[in-house]
Amino acid sequence: FFLQHSSLAEVSAGMTLCQEGVLQRALLVLISGQATLYKKDQHGVQKKIVVLTENSVFGETGFFFGEPRTASVVTDVPSKVLVIKYIPEIYDSMIKTDKARQLQSRIWAIHALLKSEIFRNLPQECFDALIFSGELKTVAPKTLICKQGDVGQSCYVVIQGAVNVVKDSIFIRSLVQGDCFGEMALMVSGGLRTASVQASTEVLLLEIERSHFYQILSENL
Repeated sequence: FFLQHSSLAEVSAGMTLCQEGVLQRALLVLISGQATLYKKDQHGVQKKIVVLTENSVFGETGFFFGEPRTASVVTDVPSKVLVIKYIPEIYDSMIKTDKARQLQSRIWAIHALLKSEIFRNLPQECFDALIFSGELKTVAPKTLICKQGDVGQSCYVVIQGAVNVVKDSIFIRSLVQGDCFGEMALMVSGGLRTASVQASTEVLLLEIERSHFYQILSENL
């Protein structure tokens, strides 16, 4: 169904593919090129959220739920985009909202894993096993996620948003989509957190418990 009702568009750099606040009911796949996703903050200023690379899927909120675009997507370079049109008489009876929400979360998680230095070299068919073995959690700004010196039972992948890493009261770096933290406690430091991590924005995290982390890595040495 998707392929029967899709078209391939070649677009130039600087082209707006999705416009925040506008109802555009199409699902898009970045076949080649690169684009950036922007979202307005509380003051109406556009902020860069994430860079989309080849094989990224976006526009799922409008496609599955019939809601206005939650962000804008603009091409950085000339790109090829697969545009999948929403056909009400086909999809209305097929799409179940709860399943669509799960799929939306899965799309976000795969985007992040493709950028993760630790997990991106896993075979992509393992991504679902990793996603379903973990738990997606939304964390409010300024929430302390890990405390230096505490015992760590999980590691985390940043799906959306940003966190700050602090060691011995010194800021080390910010982590964004695809970055992993907490793995040192599972692999190196005898189970103790080597730094504190605090959310600097609202953050969507994939939390992977110790036993699942070891299992995924042992199956993909």
